[in-house]
Amino acid sequence: MMQNKPMTVLAVTGGIGAGKSTVTAYLRKLGVPVVDADAISHKLTQKNAAGTLAVARAFGEPYVKDGEMDRRALAELVFSDPAAREKLNAILHPMILDAMRRELARLEEKGTRLAVIDVPLLFESGTDALADEIWCVEAPKQCRIERIMRRDHATAQQAQARIDAQSDDKTLREKCDFVIDNGGAAEDTRAAIDRRLKERRWLDE
Repeated sequence: MMQNKPMTVLAVTGGIGAGKSTVTAYLRKLGVPVVDADAISHKLTQKNAAGTLAVARAFGEPYVKDGEMDRRALAELVFSDPAAREKLNAILHPMILDAMRRELARLEEKGTRLAVIDVPLLFESGTDALADEIWCVEAPKQCRIERIMRRDHATAQQAQARIDAQSDDKTLREKCDFVIDNGGAAEDTRAAIDRRLKERRWLDE
């Protein structure tokens, strides 16, 4: 009996504001399922959820009150305090990784050929171990700052601090298999994705 080929797992990563969501949105449009680490994290940190309760035990008030996480206060803390950031990551990353493993197993059981994992801190969380290929999404720093300011209603200084809290682009690029420049027109980004998918023959019938 012929067995199905194993599922390919593609990881999409990149610094904050680089535009990973633009890439994953296009992949979704092409019919590729996306397992989103941020969405999983958000679910884990809803009111009285497992992640929120764990953060409450570690950080206490004012970051968690009555089972509700103050995301803005916690973000300001971890983007300005490396020790606090490491503490938070040590709590949430294993939970997120476990949830991603379960979802990928479910997709493979369905016979999915290609799945994407969207993970901002791919290497820091150890999630790169799940991937067969890794794409790095990049954009110029000023472009990223402007995107963060618009998206998060942040100041330029807050946006810069969030960028500085992550690995620099060169370090990230060297660990990845393919780099997408997402600083220009959307059609250029889509064309780069199309070329890579065709080259790898991942969506061929």
